[in-house]
Amino acid sequence: MKLLRFKLNTKFRSLPKGFELIFRKNSSLDRDKLNQFHPFCFAGLNGSGKSNILEALSLIFFYLECSFSKYLPDDFNEAFEKSNIPFSFELEYLIYKQDNDSIIPIKIIKPDNKPVEFYRFSEDGEIIRVSTVPVREGIIKSNAVAKQYLPEIVIGYSSGENEILSLPFLKTRLIHSDNYKQSLLEDEKYEKKPLTSLVYIDYSMSQAVLLSNFLMQKEFEDEKLDLLQPIKEILEIEKLQSFRLVIKDFLIRKEESSKSKNRKLLSQLKEKGELSIIDKLKLCSTSSYLTADGELVLDYFVNRETKTAFQKNFDSPYDLFQDLQTLLELNLHSINETLKKTIYTSNSMYVSEKMPKPEGKDLVFYFNDFLIKKKNDDQPVLVKNLSDGEHQFLHSMGICLMLKNKTALLLLDEPETHFNPDWRSKFISVLKDSLERGESNNLVRDILITSHSPFIISDCFPDKVVVFKKGHQPVNAWDMNFNTFGTSVNIVLEEIFRKEESIPNYSLSELNKIKNRKFDSIEDIQKAKEDSRLLGDSPEKVFLFRDLLLKEEEFKEEN
Repeated sequence: MKLLRFKLNTKFRSLPKGFELIFRKNSSLDRDKLNQFHPFCFAGLNGSGKSNILEALSLIFFYLECSFSKYLPDDFNEAFEKSNIPFSFELEYLIYKQDNDSIIPIKIIKPDNKPVEFYRFSEDGEIIRVSTVPVREGIIKSNAVAKQYLPEIVIGYSSGENEILSLPFLKTRLIHSDNYKQSLLEDEKYEKKPLTSLVYIDYSMSQAVLLSNFLMQKEFEDEKLDLLQPIKEILEIEKLQSFRLVIKDFLIRKEESSKSKNRKLLSQLKEKGELSIIDKLKLCSTSSYLTADGELVLDYFVNRETKTAFQKNFDSPYDLFQDLQTLLELNLHSINETLKKTIYTSNSMYVSEKMPKPEGKDLVFYFNDFLIKKKNDDQPVLVKNLSDGEHQFLHSMGICLMLKNKTALLLLDEPETHFNPDWRSKFISVLKDSLERGESNNLVRDILITSHSPFIISDCFPDKVVVFKKGHQPVNAWDMNFNTFGTSVNIVLEEIFRKEESIPNYSLSELNKIKNRKFDSIEDIQKAKEDSRLLGDSPEKVFLFRDLLLKEEEFKEEN
């Protein structure tokens, strides 16, 4: 997909009513231009509203997914009918259809306190209103027609505490968990893939991302062909060594029914005529056993045979990831009904604090003894021991390797926060490399990145760098006559963040103390020169030293 235009008709967070962002102008809608790798980078000072765009888009697609879905769990459906998206908007984008190689313009209007209006444009420009009403009653249920024009995947990631960005994704996880359970209680066919397209990548999901890639991607000796090369090179991971999956079989009781009975949930996670997720994972394991407490323990020593087994039983890296996602989301089963309804109806920034983090006896599924072999390390390393930056790299790059042929929207909120300067300077090029190795068609996805890093801004084209200033409409760097691409990071700091100094505030204040001294003699100047030697090299020090030399010459001439 490719975003074109977003407009708010009511206030949202720090964004005022009438806020409008033009992603692409008509002159940039040439198919060849659309098929180029050019992510958007939202830049600006803290509180300028750049992250609010990602928050709004995640809420919009959550709302649309739920509105158009043929099935919603009862607990959520009741809450969803009473709630509404907290703002009205207009959204325009292009959606790519691979079956007939077509690009379809889409326009969505959500009036205040009225149902959403969904339009598509035909090849000759005719505006066609698309049905947004799903069929949820009767034997044959069906999604609303409009659902086929939504992206297949909406990926959210935040390196900080952006609770609003994560909110619709957390609700989605609860919806998926309720879906799995209700389908079993009502003897309905379980359609094993998650109901909605929203995927939030956090620490638990990063382990699923790592496994899915290293087990399912084909590896080549030639680094140019090896899909995993970006991860291997940056994180210095040589291979997966071994890992353990622990799965608990827990009971669901069907309440208020004369047919009440106990059901084992996990063994039912399958479609008719197919092996269950658990069965497939057991077939791929090196060994398996049941503990006295009813835990199924699956051990894997990773070699060629292990990878062959996974590639035989799972269709793709993303297929395996979704199955692991299914199991991870079942860990939410212990959340009580009252709290669940509170979360479903909440628009609070603090909702994640209300959601308990299952642990110990409440965990249905978890990874254990996950070991990797890193270059130049004699002993294997636990994945848990990777640094925050390494996990962050796995989040953002690993998911990109799995997006082949998927229409996707990536919402990445400051994804480089924990990176060292070298990694920050490489982020955009490694992102491009990962997507290209994953054979992700540029026409099928769009990437929005918020960042304060001049390295990332300097690797983005000026018409894709959007500068935010609180209380003002955003403007792209191209309209500022500022070519960001390949520009020195010092110039980026000055133009985008109005940071003219090249050194931080404390050392700058010490330099200014020397600069502003009263000089009554050459000795005073020489003392200032000596004191300035405590400062490292910088343009500011060069200017200070020049001024001191000029003052010294003036004293000599006068005396």
